[in-house]
Amino acid sequence: MLKRIRAWVSIIAMLILVILCALIGLKLLSGNYHILMEASICLACIVIVFICAMVRLATYRCPDCGKSLKTDGSYCPFCGKKIKR
Repeated sequence: MLKRIRAWVSIIAMLILVILCALIGLKLLSGNYHILMEASICLACIVIVFICAMVRLATYRCPDCGKSLKTDGSYCPFCGKKIKR
């Protein structure tokens, strides 16, 4: 359940980031340089995406040996057991 929540939070933050970057670009092209609020929200979205990525790396472990996995392979590089997803 937490994996799905983390994935959805990351996806939503990336979508908001893309939309706000486009909005900032449009404002700058039209000569409106008041973008502090949008830039702050973009920074928050970047932080959220970064935290979700770090949590994924920290919690992705082999169910058999418990070592942290750095790859998305179907076998654990430490114990050789098949990883079920």
